[in-house]
Amino acid sequence: MSLFSSREWWSTRLGTAEEFDQGSIAIANIDNDPNGNAKIITGSLQGMLRVHLPHQRGYHVEDMLLETELEGSILQLAAGNFLGSSSICLAVLHPRKLAVYALQAVGSSYLQHSKIYEHYLEHTAANMATGPFGGIAGVEHIVVQSYDGQLTFFEQEAMAFSRFLPSFLLPGPLAYAAASDSFITSTAGLELVAYKYSNLAAASGSKEQQQQQQQAGGPPAGAVSGKRIQADWTVVLGEAALDIRTGRITANTRADAPADILVLAEHTFFVLNLQGQLLLQRRLDYHPACCWPFPAGPDSSSSSSSATANPNQQQQQRPPENLLVATHTKALMVYRGQELAWAARLEMLPVAVRVAALEGMQGMIVALDDTGKLSVLYLGSEPPKQSVSFAESKQLDYAAMEAERKALLTQIKAAGGAGWDPAATAPAAAAGKGAAAAAKDLVLRAQVPSRLDDADRIVREGGEGPPGSNADGVAGFGAAGGAAAAGVKQLTVTLLLSNTTKSSMKDVSISIQVPAPVVALQQQLLLPELPPSSSSSSSRGPGEPLAVQVVLQVPAGSSIPAANTAEVVACYRSADKQLQCSQLALQLPMILFCQVIPPVKSAEYKVTVATNRDAAQLVALFGDMLVQAHPAHAEALSRSQAANVMSFHFGGGQEVTILVSKNAGRYRLQADSFAAMWLVLQELSRRLAGHFAAAEAKPAAAQQQQQPPPFSITFEESLPLQDVFELVDRHFALRAALAAANEALEQREVQFRSVQKRLLVRYKDRNAAPLNQLDVLMEETYDQILDLATQMEQLQAELLAAGQALGAGVQLLLLLTRFRFKLAAEESELLRCALSPVVLEGPEVSWEETTEAAMTHLLRSALARSAKDAAAAVPPLAPAADTARLKKHISLVLERLSKGMRLVAGSSSNNGGSAAAVAAH
Repeated sequence: MSLFSSREWWSTRLGTAEEFDQGSIAIANIDNDPNGNAKIITGSLQGMLRVHLPHQRGYHVEDMLLETELEGSILQLAAGNFLGSSSICLAVLHPRKLAVYALQAVGSSYLQHSKIYEHYLEHTAANMATGPFGGIAGVEHIVVQSYDGQLTFFEQEAMAFSRFLPSFLLPGPLAYAAASDSFITSTAGLELVAYKYSNLAAASGSKEQQQQQQQAGGPPAGAVSGKRIQADWTVVLGEAALDIRTGRITANTRADAPADILVLAEHTFFVLNLQGQLLLQRRLDYHPACCWPFPAGPDSSSSSSSATANPNQQQQQRPPENLLVATHTKALMVYRGQELAWAARLEMLPVAVRVAALEGMQGMIVALDDTGKLSVLYLGSEPPKQSVSFAESKQLDYAAMEAERKALLTQIKAAGGAGWDPAATAPAAAAGKGAAAAAKDLVLRAQVPSRLDDADRIVREGGEGPPGSNADGVAGFGAAGGAAAAGVKQLTVTLLLSNTTKSSMKDVSISIQVPAPVVALQQQLLLPELPPSSSSSSSRGPGEPLAVQVVLQVPAGSSIPAANTAEVVACYRSADKQLQCSQLALQLPMILFCQVIPPVKSAEYKVTVATNRDAAQLVALFGDMLVQAHPAHAEALSRSQAANVMSFHFGGGQEVTILVSKNAGRYRLQADSFAAMWLVLQELSRRLAGHFAAAEAKPAAAQQQQQPPPFSITFEESLPLQDVFELVDRHFALRAALAAANEALEQREVQFRSVQKRLLVRYKDRNAAPLNQLDVLMEETYDQILDLATQMEQLQAELLAAGQALGAGVQLLLLLTRFRFKLAAEESELLRCALSPVVLEGPEVSWEETTEAAMTHLLRSALARSAKDAAAAVPPLAPAADTARLKKHISLVLERLSKGMRLVAGSSSNNGGSAAAVAAH
């Protein structure tokens, strides 16, 4: 609970589709209750008059004392002694009428109103003010300001006189200062003007008014003619005034000190004395909505409520007052003089605020917004609802606690978990693993085709593509050729879900994560219900799994992939409402990323691997790729089968060629891109392992007396570290360039805002000053911001491509490291975790920093040469200044692996190139 928030004590909604304004509320003892309870009177622009008396927290039906519809819109309400007696009446201002009502209590549940008198207005009214005009004690008069600048004075049932204000354009707020017997208003010229009541009474109307009176047969009864209207004083504000109030804001210890004039403007509030001299001024950092002065001290609310009923009689006895300001940012500010004393957050945007005593509670804030929400608020925090009590201490029953622990452990084991048992930690963990394996009630399988979808099945971004064309409008090769090479490649994977339980699974969510540049058209699927596989349904028979199709696409011109594995995760709730997940890894086919083309001679990068078997025919290894090749390419490849060479073309234009030695089982990969070779090398190693494993598993091969050694792949050359380091430097340089562009953009934004502020000051200055080329500087700064934003977009795209190329280069380095040092599958996986091919971008720390930390950890743990190296402290993760340390640590890790050190203690290096290890990666 925040201390700086307003607390709602009582609230209600006033009707529906009604509008309210600044003068739509008044607080007074309007029914002259002997107990002096203040009531909240509201009037809407739709003409509804309501009176409320909150009795307790929260709105109740009995809180509304009156709800009636008057004739015409209600512009303003005022409570005062308008009859010359001690009773308080209600003045209601309509656009063309002023009415005074008396409200009497009928029983204790509601009020009734009766009209005392009314005056029809010659001009459309804007606002009004009340007070003892002329210093007459015991009675209050009313003045109404019209939209054309006419002030009409009413003394009870009679209209006294009317005057037109000079140089009038638009009406402003109107207030009456009893101490000086003057009226204060604002003009369209952003000025504050004061008129003495005596001067207005002695002056005559304008020439237009006199002509109108002559045409009507003479001036009305009580009208007085005299000299021109002269302002008592005028002060230039320079801003439009929103509200004008009177109160004692400045510090003055004299009890008879006159009141101050408070003016709330658009960006400033002013405090002036009755002679028009500026006492203090405060610039506001927000847009104010309304204000209300209230006396400070323990009797503030009572003074405020009584002053609301008869503000002028209490003027000389008021203590120093605070100023309450509501803002358009839904905040409530309390000012003590020129200082901000308190600020609180509101849940509404009020158009009027008041401070009153309600039900004996002092300082309650009444707020009304323009839609009719009426709230009674207070500041501070809620009192605690319950007192903190300390329970009596008692002796702990350890035997009962141990029995409860054993009972809970039994329930955990029965549910398939592995609770902690001090007596049998290892057996419980083993049992827990078996239970977790048996708890996989949802079995995930996948059918990944080795051929692309036909061209007429390619799905566009907005729907199905036309038959015989892909998403780019290029015709495909039909069922034999698959999708067109120049267009989008599409592959439809079928997921098979089997529910092995006896009850249906609810809310099965399937998420698919694919590597770039592959795009899953449906990244997330939701199945409301998955029936058991043993039950039969309308769509599938008993024992058949549920088939869900996932469409994968690779756009034309895509970059080199950094991975070829997709992850599928299915989350569901079991019968006991527990959330469980099943995971499946999909090996995406090679045809999704590249296609076979006639042999090319690009040889900028070369890698040669050797096997312990005779050379295999590439046509047999990549038969699925040849089937989907372009007809012209397939014909060219058939003519070059004797050479045993094959080239692959990626979507981004990279080309990789495989050359097979005629005399030994050696395979050379050459390409124009270093990063493009990893996928071809991985597919070659996997297909070679599967090819020779299938050949040696035949019965004829099993009958041979001499069993051949396990299939293995070796790499005898030096590791291409320099090529990988070039990719690292490229990625790091783009990161630095992006950070520099971002910093430059922030500087230009600060400069742009500074120039804007200076221009606004120049434009608002009444004494025009030269711009000094500030407008030119602002335009040039804006152009620089646009250029930097465009540059950042380009750098972000380049950084993404460089990250994918770096991941592909790391994949190739990991493959060659495994072949070079004959790493076991466990060691290879540990090295992959440390030297990760997944490049994640961060605002400060990215792949370079995390990889350097992982390499440092390997050098100080598994690959430590001495206990001193293992005991060295690991530095904290921080942004790197360059890549020198990273490249040094990667070289040290590979150097120690070359010297026979292993990542796993006791691992053998003889099985690193076996068929099982090769096929696993």
